[in-house]
Amino acid sequence: MAKEYVFRVKPQGYRNNYRVIRIGGGRTLHDLHLAILDAYDFYADHLYMFSPDRKPYDRNGYYSPDDDGMNSADQAVLEKLGLKKGDRWLYLFDFGDEWKFDVTVKDIEEGRSNRKAQVLEGKGELVQYPDWDDEEWDEEDWDDEDWEDEDALLFGDEPEELNGEELLAMTGLHMIEVDVLDEGEKMENMLADHDVEELRVLMEVLEIAEEQPETQEGKRKKGKALQKKMAARIAETLRAHPALLERLMGASGICLLKKLEKDRKLDLKECLLERYELGMMNALGLAVLEEAEGGIIYLTRDAMSFADFFEKDESGSRLEEKAGKERLIAAVIRFYEVMEADRLYEMFCRLSGGECGRQEFDGIISVMELEYRVLCFEKEKEIYLTCLDDVNDAQRVLALREVYQAPDYCLKTRKELEDAYGEKNVPSSMPELLEYLIVEKRVDIEDCAHLEQLMKAGADLGFSLSNIEDKVREVLGEYHMRLTKRLREMMTSVMEEFPSASLRGYSMKEIRELSAEGKSGNSEK
Repeated sequence: MAKEYVFRVKPQGYRNNYRVIRIGGGRTLHDLHLAILDAYDFYADHLYMFSPDRKPYDRNGYYSPDDDGMNSADQAVLEKLGLKKGDRWLYLFDFGDEWKFDVTVKDIEEGRSNRKAQVLEGKGELVQYPDWDDEEWDEEDWDDEDWEDEDALLFGDEPEELNGEELLAMTGLHMIEVDVLDEGEKMENMLADHDVEELRVLMEVLEIAEEQPETQEGKRKKGKALQKKMAARIAETLRAHPALLERLMGASGICLLKKLEKDRKLDLKECLLERYELGMMNALGLAVLEEAEGGIIYLTRDAMSFADFFEKDESGSRLEEKAGKERLIAAVIRFYEVMEADRLYEMFCRLSGGECGRQEFDGIISVMELEYRVLCFEKEKEIYLTCLDDVNDAQRVLALREVYQAPDYCLKTRKELEDAYGEKNVPSSMPELLEYLIVEKRVDIEDCAHLEQLMKAGADLGFSLSNIEDKVREVLGEYHMRLTKRLREMMTSVMEEFPSASLRGYSMKEIRELSAEGKSGNSEK
């Protein structure tokens, strides 16, 4: 029986932009490639590839006929590819600009095998080659007045009045839009992109029994078919019992989902702070974060349904209270970075001032482990928790604590810890450094953030600036800057004010002050 395929083609990173194309099953992927380009009025002047596994430059993909040694798209007949309704491929066009499209099989119908491609519907436009010619400029052609105008554009009419503290606030001004994916983008399709072991963990948390294959052939069943089956069972379970989502996302994740559904926007700073919750939403097939167009968070229809369920549920106040506990625990572990589980529980109880049983605490930690927010490890019969990405780094911090012989954990108030977690607390010398880098030297905010990360990581390990100097020079080199005496002094001051994991939350400056006080006290005696 001759077949016709209906594909929904959507460029990645663009909202409300797609084409629906019908094409005969006897046609090839090369024909589909030409149809997509024609639908978007693109020139067919670059290489391309299709990947059933949605991987750019996939070895198992189908490539331009001119790409020797690879599966050729002009030999890949559609009806011989085993396509099924709901299958989603990646189409990558132009290996330089890398235009990426999601190609989903929307329908398979009886028809004519040799039917030429036809665009059934579409929305939105793309511009393959934006016209930059009129905007080209030569730096040598600019005079002082031109640069003053540019400064006014970037920093306002009086750039010298912009200070470091105002620059710190700039990261909270950029808003990430939130949009909703089409009905065809189901959570099980996105879940199926994860490997079997990741899906198995989710099934265990949801207490979904894994089916035992009845035959030897079934026991050997691997790959995409098994992932799709597991993903479908997870999606079915969550749709039938939405309350189970709290086991996977925690209360803070649920509250964030409700916020995204309601506000349809999230500022960049919140996006960074909530990255673990967003990561779990992505893992569950509820959200996709695209970097194009300044950043867009796409929610699936399932995500909207779950948000609606919890909005109508009467447990709103309970969720907010529990989310507060989760944020406090996250703030504590983020500040000290490595801590004994028992000490963390004791400190949490002291700071929260409320009742929280060990069972509830352990449940919150389990969700944080699932989100890869914390790692658990054992040393000398003591259970430790860390927010570092590598247990080896946590072990290194513990070893350095022995070397530095820092006092017991530097006690902080709940507000101090939560401000540090929200990055509201910065070293007092940081605004001066940022003002110098951004206003005077025109260093990008992203590179300033990179330098801040280097300084913080160095401080955590008890390093001085000289230990990270090579990496700092790499960043400065992009701007033809030298590590001058002035810049070295400012960066050293910042590093000495950062709380250090190796010093149990004290900064090097505080340790020196404590040491001076101790010597002064001894001399008085």
